[in-house]
Amino acid sequence: MSHPLLDGQRIVVIGVSAVLRDEQAFLFEVTRPRHWGRTEDGNPIVGVGGIGGRIEPGEDALACLRREVREEIAADFCLEPSRCTALIRNGEVEGSLDVPAGTGGRVPYMINLLPPQIQRSEQPDHVAIVTFRGLVRGRIRPADLFGLMSVEWSSLSAFFARDEWTLDDLQALRGVRLNVADDLPHGSLLHPTLTGRAFQTLVRHGLAAPLQD
Repeated sequence: MSHPLLDGQRIVVIGVSAVLRDEQAFLFEVTRPRHWGRTEDGNPIVGVGGIGGRIEPGEDALACLRREVREEIAADFCLEPSRCTALIRNGEVEGSLDVPAGTGGRVPYMINLLPPQIQRSEQPDHVAIVTFRGLVRGRIRPADLFGLMSVEWSSLSAFFARDEWTLDDLQALRGVRLNVADDLPHGSLLHPTLTGRAFQTLVRHGLAAPLQD
């Protein structure tokens, strides 16, 4: 896969994630309290993102993703095919990457380029999260994660139309359900982060239509 934006750039892949769905809705992770931010008034800012994690040394990206999905929702998934990969940089769609023949369906749904946050001996130009899209197989059970949010297709545009939601407004939005380990504090704000924010960009550009075989 190639794109002019990537020519001559040093990119370090720091993680892999998934935009998953079942037959009714898309599924997003609700981040753990230790990752929450705070408003000036002290209210929690709760992230909503994709399911995934960091790739361990020597681990294949898809093997890592399947491990993370099993650990977090106790299920497996099948990849949804794509003919190209959306390239997103700093929250903006930069185009798409053509996929060469013979990939066997192992094609990322999007690549999210971000500025490096940690100083390294060989500083990259970008760090990247590689995201696949998949259909969950079997019963979903929140396991090693704080919570899940499900968003039905009919509510996807409405949910991603805002950069953040109050807990009360979100609970009143039809087609959105929260399944969390503990009640979120009153005054919580929920907003897409990382993979959630990149997927929000695709939704807002009308590029998140269901994938076809």
